[in-house]
Amino acid sequence: MIGKQTPIQPPTLFTYEKPLFLVLTFSKMRAKFTTLLAPRLQDSESTPTQLIIASVVEQYHNDEILMRRALSESALEFESRNYGMVPAKESLVNEMLKRIKVEDEDIKVCIVCLEQLKVGAKAYRMPGSHIFHGDCIEKWLKQSHYCPICRFEMPKN
Repeated sequence: MIGKQTPIQPPTLFTYEKPLFLVLTFSKMRAKFTTLLAPRLQDSESTPTQLIIASVVEQYHNDEILMRRALSESALEFESRNYGMVPAKESLVNEMLKRIKVEDEDIKVCIVCLEQLKVGAKAYRMPGSHIFHGDCIEKWLKQSHYCPICRFEMPKN
C-alpha cells in the first residue's frame, strides 16, 4: 500500500448467493488445477505429495457434485411450492384468454419471461388487455389467479 490507501474489499454477498459463488469460484480453480497439474499426476513416478493433492482434488470434485445436486433440489423444491397462491380455474382460463396475433402497437415484452413478443407471433390477451406468451401465462395461472401486471382476478378453484 502506498500512503493511506485502503485495501480493496470484495463485495458483500447475500446469503443465497454464497453457495453459488463458492461453486463457481472453486470450479474455476479446479479447472486450472486439472489443466496444469493433472497430466503430471498421471505419471507412475508421482510423489506422495502429488498423490495426496490428487485425492484432495477428487474429494473436492465429489463435494462439488453434491453441492450442485443440493442446489438443484433446493431450486426444484422452491419452484414446486405455491406459498399460499391459489391457481386460476382451468376450465375458465381457456374461455377468458383470447388468442391473438401480436400487432405493431401491442406491448413488445412478455412480463412473465421478460422476452420480446415478436410482431406476427401468437400470444394470449388477458381480460385486463395485457399480452403474454401462451406458455408463460398458462404456467403463471397454474400458480396464481391474478394477472401478473394489474392483479386482475381470474376465477379460482
